[in-house]
Amino acid sequence: MGLKTKIHLRYELNDPPNMVNPNDELSGTLNIENQDKKDKKIKKLFISCVEVYEEYTKNTDAENNVTWEWKDKRNELKRYDLTTAEKIKSGDSKRYEFDIKLPGSWRKKKGDKLRGWHLTLQFMQKTGMIATLGANPDDALCVLPVEGSEASPSFGG
Repeated sequence: MGLKTKIHLRYELNDPPNMVNPNDELSGTLNIENQDKKDKKIKKLFISCVEVYEEYTKNTDAENNVTWEWKDKRNELKRYDLTTAEKIKSGDSKRYEFDIKLPGSWRKKKGDKLRGWHLTLQFMQKTGMIATLGANPDDALCVLPVEGSEASPSFGG
């Protein structure tokens, strides 16, 4: 499922810590660049703090056949809006400074039917029908170094 967007996002954190905890504050900049031939309207630009994991789920079809599979689960803990209804011209880029306070609590999901738990910051833009991480998702996804994480952090750790 490849979304074709020519909007590029890239984040930078100021003095990233080795570990983050609930209520910690992070600051930095989010750069957005329009590489499309047309001017675009930024409907929304936001940061989403999301816990991500896989859950082993049971599926039963119409003939009562049972199958098990790992399914991706995402739970948005907090959203930080940066801007709405702003234009970005073709070939232009903009910088947005941010200071965010992480959610007051989170807990690692545990159990033998769960795996891969980690916490992310997702830098999202909406110029079309749905919000995305932009043309290069790796530049807009930050895996946070939190206790119990089962994924390699983007910094610290």
